[in-house]
Amino acid sequence: MDDVRGIEDRGFRLAGLDVLVRGAGARAPLPDGYAACRIAPPGAPDVIVELTHDAALEGRPASPGYPGFARRLEGGALRVERSDVEGALEVDATPLAARFRVAGHANSVEAAVRLALSLALPRHDALLLHASAVRGSRGAHAFAGVSGAGKSTIARLVADGGGGERLADDLLVLARRAGGWEVHVPPFVGLDGLPRGAVAPLAAIELIAQAPAHRRAPVAPGAAMRELMRHVVVYAAEPATAGRVLELTGRLVSEVACFRLEFAKDPSVAQVLDIT
Repeated sequence: MDDVRGIEDRGFRLAGLDVLVRGAGARAPLPDGYAACRIAPPGAPDVIVELTHDAALEGRPASPGYPGFARRLEGGALRVERSDVEGALEVDATPLAARFRVAGHANSVEAAVRLALSLALPRHDALLLHASAVRGSRGAHAFAGVSGAGKSTIARLVADGGGGERLADDLLVLARRAGGWEVHVPPFVGLDGLPRGAVAPLAAIELIAQAPAHRRAPVAPGAAMRELMRHVVVYAAEPATAGRVLELTGRLVSEVACFRLEFAKDPSVAQVLDIT
């Protein structure tokens, strides 16, 4: 096993969190897209992720439930495991500390980083969400729905039909700030062509479904919360994090307008949203 700690420490900032990744060297590279959010290694990070390359994890068959993780809580540590990543997160530590053995490719490294972020973000009034988003003149609309609902499709339709900027296709961060909620575009793998690191005020949440015609109607906070909880990403929850996610999602749906949006595959849906 090759220990790569100390070869290269890298820092990046996402939704106000300063994250220090230790050991992101040649054997376990931090993906290139993180350069958009890169900062000098922070002196007082909010999250510390230590990586050790383990050649024994290379090429193993995918574990059951991949890309999910097996997990168990042992005291103040949450232990996680899948075929290419193994480690533990010290959930009671400040800053949150995570140590992983990883296969030496970008997807394994990012899986470890996302695990740490999914626990750290709710501590700082932010949520990782399966959603797409488009920014218009009045702020960003986030589109959440089940797999196949058309998150990427509607983001492209609205951007094309309304002249807005496409921010996200599948994953984004929503952060609660003094002036309101914001959309933050993460630096993750697979977001080529999107503005990694961009920030926009959140104007509305749209719970989407494809239909023969466009239709948009307000959704009460209780119903919106039940739906939105299906789309919040927590890769390895433990009780304290689950409680924070539940509380923060409740605040989100009570403070931001939520709509049920049925849409046909036509750019005219942008007019329903008045995105310009």
